[in-house]
Amino acid sequence: MFKNQNYNDNDIVKYCKNKNLCNRTINKRMTILKSACKYNDIEFDFFKNQKLKESFKRFHTIEEEDLKLLINYIHKMDHNDLPSLNDKVALLLLLDTGVRSNELINIEVQNINLENNSILLTTTKTDSQRLVFFNKYTAEFVERLYKINKNKKFLLYNFRKDTEYTYRCLTCLLE
Repeated sequence: MFKNQNYNDNDIVKYCKNKNLCNRTINKRMTILKSACKYNDIEFDFFKNQKLKESFKRFHTIEEEDLKLLINYIHKMDHNDLPSLNDKVALLLLLDTGVRSNELINIEVQNINLENNSILLTTTKTDSQRLVFFNKYTAEFVERLYKINKNKKFLLYNFRKDTEYTYRCLTCLLE
C-alpha cells in the first residue's frame, strides 16, 4: 500500500483500521515508524503532534455486598460432595489468586505445590508461566481435590458428567 508517497495521515489510519488495529496499537506503531525514520535520517511528516484517542477497557468489580454473599455461599458448600468440592475449589482459587478463567481450567495437578501453597500457571494469556499463591483455607480444599484428581491431568474435573472441566462448566457455576 505505501509504495506511492502521496499518502497522508488519514490514509495510514484508514489502512490500519481496516486491519482491525486499535488506536493504541496504531499509536505505538507510528511511534516506532517515526523513530526508525528519525534514526535513518528520513524525513517523516506524518503524525507530528497528533495521537489517536485511546480507549481503555474497564474491569467490572464485585460489589462488597455481593462478595460477602459469595463468600457465605462458598463456606456453606458441601465439600464432602465431589461436584461441590470441585466448585468450591474453583471459586476459592478465582477469589484467592485472581487467575483468569482459562488459567483456572488449565491448572495441571503436577504444577500444584502443596508445601508452599502455590500453583505454576503454564497456560496464560501472555504465554508466560507465572506462579500464584493461595491461603491456608483454600489449601485445605485444594489438597482434598488434589488427592482425588492426582491421576488426572487437570485439578478441576466435571464430576457431574464425568468429563473434562470446561469453560462452560465454569460459566454455569458463575451464573
